[in-house]
Amino acid sequence: MERAAAEFCCILETVPGVDGTETVKLKTVNSKLYFTNPLRLLVRQPHSRHCSPNYNCQWLYKLYSGGRVLDGSTNCTSLEIGVGEDCNVVFTTQEYPKISASDTGLVMKQELRVRVADRAILAVLPDPFLCYKNSMYQQDQVYNLTTEGNLILLDWLIAGRIALGEVWDMTSFVSQSKIYVDGKLVLGDAINLDRYFGNNGKRCSLRESLQHTKVLGSCVFIGPYFKDLKWTIQDKVHEISGREGSDGITASVSVLNQPLCDGVVIKLLGAQSTEQARSFFRRLVEDTTTWFGGDPLDK
Repeated sequence: MERAAAEFCCILETVPGVDGTETVKLKTVNSKLYFTNPLRLLVRQPHSRHCSPNYNCQWLYKLYSGGRVLDGSTNCTSLEIGVGEDCNVVFTTQEYPKISASDTGLVMKQELRVRVADRAILAVLPDPFLCYKNSMYQQDQVYNLTTEGNLILLDWLIAGRIALGEVWDMTSFVSQSKIYVDGKLVLGDAINLDRYFGNNGKRCSLRESLQHTKVLGSCVFIGPYFKDLKWTIQDKVHEISGREGSDGITASVSVLNQPLCDGVVIKLLGAQSTEQARSFFRRLVEDTTTWFGGDPLDK
């Protein structure tokens, strides 16, 4: 198994003011970055078309060789991310992660282990997975938050190389996420797709059962930062998915309350294009982008 790790901490930075005075601000910095081939990580300042000059954030990119999640030299990778107190971190991608066909029946696997400390926030906002015909993929994600830790987690995939006629033609796709707060499991979420599955004793293909959608996904907001914001997000989902002629967007929303945790879980059950789905998720995160200096989904 090939491994990688990234850690972030906050330092005090003295910033000169326009009037000649000095102020002390918190600054998120990357304190550890380690990876082995085929894993590649890059840390840089916020990068979107509308970046704010006032930010305390680092963006961590997961890079792919040729866009492919794994290059054939290994079938399993493991990544650990640690976000220290008061840090703002975005974990994203620069292109669609592509899952190649598995001609040998080998399942491509990725593991992600994350720690988020008090008053910190991690926004996992990648591009959607693009699964080729006959691909097999499994992803396991575990997030450990402290009581005051915060998380935004987007997990989504598109039907395939639609222009080539590949629509839900992957052999299997499994993405499992578990979120803990102070060691207590508060949410378990999964996207589990198999080319053929049983339905009342009958076998039904993914292409048949998902013929009315081109994108599936979920978006989770958890932590005290969302104590009030969760209601705004809930209203947005109801507005978009409940709107007559809502451009093919079908979604559900569930609010999480104390004593479990504060948060909201959104399931995207149907969208007619990647652009529609991206626009939907951008609406959900738009009130948080000032924390990160830009919108990672603005591409």
